Amino acid sequence: MVNTLGRTPLMTAHEIRIMQRELLRLSKNGRKLEILEWGSGGSTHYFTKFLQKEGIEYEWVSIEYNKDWFEKIKQEVSLDTGIKMYLFDAGNGSLKQRHTEMDEYIQFPRTLEKKFDLIFVDGRKRRRCVLEAKSLLTPDGVVLLHDAQRKYYQCVFKEFSDSSLVGPSLWRGTHKSVSFLYALWQKKITFLFGIYFNYFFSPVRSLVKKIYHIFRKY
Repeated sequence: MVNTLGRTPLMTAHEIRIMQRELLRLSKNGRKLEILEWGSGGSTHYFTKFLQKEGIEYEWVSIEYNKDWFEKIKQEVSLDTGIKMYLFDAGNGSLKQRHTEMDEYIQFPRTLEKKFDLIFVDGRKRRRCVLEAKSLLTPDGVVLLHDAQRKYYQCVFKEFSDSSLVGPSLWRGTHKSVSFLYALWQKKITFLFGIYFNYFFSPVRSLVKKIYHIFRKY
């Protein structure tokens, strides 16, 4: 089947469906959706096309740190007036990005003086971005963190009352009040996803990569 929604995000089909469901849920309030993402890419292209297809009005704020990648994505979405892209160039070397504070990149959304219905964290400094997202959400808004199976991200999960892994590598957080029993259930689901990723999904993926590289030589 031809993908009519453009560049596909580097997410599983399950993760894509979850994000689509959240966008549809949030659109029921009838007003324009305000979306923020740290880390431009396939998500910028794909989910804005999805919103257009569903007839949902939006403003999509995308913040990127890699200049080359920024220019590529900006060109691809240049005809979409609902997308606002901002570059905070940290240098394209991965080590430089890791050892730079990148305060402007993280704190820029607060200067827009608005709240966001959905915040997607998929760039650099993800723990700090999730913490920053706390004060940027609308009352019924949601934060989604990609690659959430990485343990060094998970210390920030407790900052949200409604917090759980909704897939092997996708975390969802809101400010919604939840019961004690439901919170325990969320922790159980998060624990089970952690076991699945660390003891099944990740080793299998590593094995597939090794086999791929072996056959690639021939």
